[in-house]
Amino acid sequence: MRTLLLASALLVLAACSDTQQPTAPRSASSRGSAAGDVAPVGQGIKLPDAKPTDQVGFTKVTRVESAMIVVQAGQMMTGHSYCPANTTLVSGGYNVANVSAALPFVAESLGSTIENVWEVRVYNPPTAGAISVWVEAYCAS
Repeated sequence: MRTLLLASALLVLAACSDTQQPTAPRSASSRGSAAGDVAPVGQGIKLPDAKPTDQVGFTKVTRVESAMIVVQAGQMMTGHSYCPANTTLVSGGYNVANVSAALPFVAESLGSTIENVWEVRVYNPPTAGAISVWVEAYCAS
């Protein structure tokens, strides 16, 4: 058993030694020219730095808010907020003000990237007072 422990300890020490072995391939001059070599060796040719070409170029997000829409008690309304030309809809939402004891019901809040618009449909219960709603769209350019 001691011999086995001693042998395994020697193997671990040998594996952790400070003697570094090269892991990179040898230089082109020491291995000769291969048929797949693209540039001549030793002429100081600098290749251009590689740059990705398929990145999405959004750099700015703009919040666009609709005009205030007043929804009377017992009514449903649909509001829209449109992204400007040369921008892309990425998100949206709404703000509601003047809410009384009866809370409004938001039937839908969704976007259409085809039409570049965020749409909100709100129902105000008959027992509530009039509410104010703003629709907002977030547009990337």
